[in-house]
Amino acid sequence: MVVVVEIKSGEGSGLTNRMIHHVFNSQVQAIRYIRERLGYSQTDDMKELTEMPFLRELMGFSSGVLYVDPRQNVFPPFTKEFNRQFGFGFGADEINNMLNCRGVRGELNAMAIYIGSKLENGLSMSANASGDAFFIGTTAKGEPVTSNVLWGAANFVYEAMDYYPDDNCPKEQRQQKFRKWSRRYALETWEPMAGECRYLFVPDGILSCVRPIGRQWIIAHLI
Repeated sequence: MVVVVEIKSGEGSGLTNRMIHHVFNSQVQAIRYIRERLGYSQTDDMKELTEMPFLRELMGFSSGVLYVDPRQNVFPPFTKEFNRQFGFGFGADEINNMLNCRGVRGELNAMAIYIGSKLENGLSMSANASGDAFFIGTTAKGEPVTSNVLWGAANFVYEAMDYYPDDNCPKEQRQQKFRKWSRRYALETWEPMAGECRYLFVPDGILSCVRPIGRQWIIAHLI
């Protein structure tokens, strides 16, 4: 079973972005579905955003891939013209090293932006990521990441942003705080300020919402 979490666009903290489960029998079916939804042809190289340090290093996710809409985002290597328009005042080489994607049109996807944040400075490698996004991942236990798990992870990252930059919190103190959070997350005792953090693969009652559509199973569980 492969779970695709569709993250609808939305600004602000990203914690209220609506999420929808799509469940498939295989990775091939899941990727085909994402490819179709994002408008890729069968021959296009679909961009995979895999750098999510908070999720991988602090929360122990064994895998995580984010897919954003190529019609609303641009990927490196960035051109000089792109850098002139959207470069944040940095040189082309710096931008190429800093970013995995850059949103250029449409509504921002705050959750996609936050989960791409770097540990060292809190800056996102998915700057201004826009439009709907799709996430496939597995937890430290090897279970598929569902929207409840991803919501908790997004809270983790969002709350961590209070400890940047160094003027707000010295680096050593920040790292100590994050290590403590990481240990609690591994023990499933970390809780966000916004509510209860769920660690389960399938929340209670979710199976009652499952319905088949062709070869795909859609779980109508929204956050």
